[in-house]
Amino acid sequence: MAAHDLFLRAEAKQETLDPASLQESIMLYKDALALDPNYVDALNGLGYSYMWQTSPLILGGVPATRYPLMEEVARRALYIEANNARAMGLLGLTVAVNRFEWHNGIALMDDALKLNPGDAEIMASYSYLLMMTSRKGWTEVADRAYQLNPLSSFTISLKMAQLQTGGQYPEAMKLIEKVLSGNADHFYLNMLRVMHAFDPYPPTHALYNPDVYRSVLKEVKAVVGTDHPWLRLYELMFAARENDSDLFNSIFDELASRSRHEPVALFAPLGFSTAQQVAVMEILSEQRQLSLVLVLLGAKPDGVAAEVWASIRERYNIAELENDDLLN
Repeated sequence: MAAHDLFLRAEAKQETLDPASLQESIMLYKDALALDPNYVDALNGLGYSYMWQTSPLILGGVPATRYPLMEEVARRALYIEANNARAMGLLGLTVAVNRFEWHNGIALMDDALKLNPGDAEIMASYSYLLMMTSRKGWTEVADRAYQLNPLSSFTISLKMAQLQTGGQYPEAMKLIEKVLSGNADHFYLNMLRVMHAFDPYPPTHALYNPDVYRSVLKEVKAVVGTDHPWLRLYELMFAARENDSDLFNSIFDELASRSRHEPVALFAPLGFSTAQQVAVMEILSEQRQLSLVLVLLGAKPDGVAAEVWASIRERYNIAELENDDLLN
């Protein structure tokens, strides 16, 4: 089979964005590269499959193991084609999240967009990095990415985040429901649906309706299964909202145990106890989860020891993010 045929099969697998299909796409990209080691599009596709594996909604691999692979294929692609915008954008993302060289990574992504300002995936990656590091302007970049390609799962997820940031919760849910109406079994989009069904209103809000969340969770479980860490995370957070400490502790212990041998989805600071908060931060730091950055840019949680806090902030090079005028 020709390398291009393998590449097209890999692209189709990648688009489904479920853990098994992403792993299949990786194997197909590698098969294409075995036939043509200089196939830059296959290298870029391979890098994006590694990137998607790190998503907390997918969790096909621990970020600490996938980020170096992303950097490797991006550098290989740029060695072959020095001005390839997609490879440069991927390298920028990985320099930031793998090496914590935030300014260098953002600069590379700027350069990539100068080379190809019409690439929605580069634009979406750039917006995602800006959002996860609390940079100014991420919502405008997210909107541009969505306008470039409103059918991309990546741009849809960022558009929903933009809408929620602006308090447009019903509009975010209408968007995901519209997209899912034509693709009801899509793994990643269903995970997005759970997230946005849970997030809008705190229990004290007049519009808080836990039955909506319960209904969505039940429907999504029927599509993607019951024990994915992303779903277990939202069951954990719902237990916290309902002040069900027994259920919270049970799910927390489960996810902490699973983190020893697989990626898990957790947010920090999350825990009823000081020990749980510290455990979450250590798990996220060990797995190099990008979600920890937003917490590290804020105030130290009361239960976290100053030396632990300082150590993790140093590991993530948070001082570099704080020492510019782009911080929100």
